Amino acid sequence: MQLNISRGRGDTAHASSFDRSLHDSTKRLYVGNCELTLVSEEGFGMPDVRHMLENGPFYHGSVLNLVRLEPREIRLGFTLHGTYDNLIVARRLLANSFHPWAGGDLNDQWWTLEKVAGDIRKIDVVYRSGMKYEFIDKDFDEIPLSVSLLAPYPLFYGITLVEELILGSGIAGAQDDTEDLNYGGDWPTRLVSLRWTGVAEDPKITNNTTGEVLELDGFTVNAARPITFTWGNDPGDWAITETTTNADLSEYLTPGSDIDTFHLASWAESTDINGKNTIRLQSPNAGPWTTLRLAYSNKYLTA
Repeated sequence: MQLNISRGRGDTAHASSFDRSLHDSTKRLYVGNCELTLVSEEGFGMPDVRHMLENGPFYHGSVLNLVRLEPREIRLGFTLHGTYDNLIVARRLLANSFHPWAGGDLNDQWWTLEKVAGDIRKIDVVYRSGMKYEFIDKDFDEIPLSVSLLAPYPLFYGITLVEELILGSGIAGAQDDTEDLNYGGDWPTRLVSLRWTGVAEDPKITNNTTGEVLELDGFTVNAARPITFTWGNDPGDWAITETTTNADLSEYLTPGSDIDTFHLASWAESTDINGKNTIRLQSPNAGPWTTLRLAYSNKYLTA
């Protein structure tokens, strides 16, 4: 099992003075002239959950309304090995690696952890606490250090985007096509992007597995005007645009569209061991070659 760390968040992670493998028997990691060993790790399993309870005058106990994942705390323990003078320098260098300004921007304190155990699962974290200096005797040849990292978004995600292509039936006229895709994560995921090309009047996309819908009214997709939906991790972080001009198309979105919650169901939600999601494309008047491209990351509850 291997653990990697790099400066930055997600696809923006980049090389830094502390960008390397923390736990790989084939490599040694040095800070200054001291060898650094990862000796403990915690927080890669289930995150904490919060139970949203409601109390009332006629309740015995409470009513459970919602279970929510809490931010995840990850703790890493290290040992530095070296001479007294080198330990003093290396400890300072290691602490500076987690300095809030290390990325050049006080608001950009992100690190990306990669857990390699068969597949690679990533999580975005910020420094929380640790790196506290303790007394070092001149006879010491090693010292313990620890760092606590916070993952505000507690889920792990796959290292690469998954892309799916869904084709229309190839027949012009009223369109009503369905296609199954198998989602490989164990936690529901929002799409990163969805793009519809071809000709389609008032296009409608339904995930039959979740019952969620995306529908435009009064807009026709064509070769010059393909549409793109994009999503982030946070509620309200979405956009629908004309792909070629980036013009906002949210005014065409029907009130019944589930733009903020549209997602792919995991095997637990879909009750299908393969995580099957049935995607349905509809249009009252479509060309023969409509195409839907989906991109998403697999999400995981544990590493």
